[in-house]
Amino acid sequence: MIHFKHKFVFIHVPKTGGTSIEMALAGFHDDSRTDHLLKNIGELTTPEFHFPHRQRTGRHLPFSYYKAYIENQSGEKIDDYTIFTSVRNPWARALSAFNYWQRIRPSNLSHASLSFRIRRCYVPDFAAKLLGSRIGILVYFLGTPNENLRDPISYWLENNSVDFVLRCESLDEDFASMCKSRKPPVSAADLCGDGVVRGDVHCLYGYG
Repeated sequence: MIHFKHKFVFIHVPKTGGTSIEMALAGFHDDSRTDHLLKNIGELTTPEFHFPHRQRTGRHLPFSYYKAYIENQSGEKIDDYTIFTSVRNPWARALSAFNYWQRIRPSNLSHASLSFRIRRCYVPDFAAKLLGSRIGILVYFLGTPNENLRDPISYWLENNSVDFVLRCESLDEDFASMCKSRKPPVSAADLCGDGVVRGDVHCLYGYG
């Protein structure tokens, strides 16, 4: 996500609380319904912010995309922006991904192949019910060799440095600290209404 007004670039690493951050920055209510609606409209660009095309990418794009977009669309340099990302406990991240795919009804994945639905939904769900959630998660990972959860953060940053790294487990505090520390400083309330990024629940079980 790019926030033009306050010059932020957020690189959304999958399952690290990024949805909570993006919803707060864009002034949207952070819940699964809003997230679903935004996915269906594809790319979203306003005078204040830009979301990548959600239907094709799910918002998960590397550093090079944002650099090219800023330079080609606005004629600015990415060095003029504060760049940040978020990280998360690997086990909690895996659990979040597993829970996400178990919550989605395969019928809602009409665009996905049968093989995809079997690997992501049917087989892990069956294994979890028969042998327990840990086995279900293991089956999920074995069946998704290209799952982007396996990619290290360096994959998304492409060996570029960022100005701040937020922890999913303490999004609210880290977000406020980043706003105060950046130059020039900005009020968290100016960025997202009440200044609160509500990511605690999503960091354990959510879709962010």
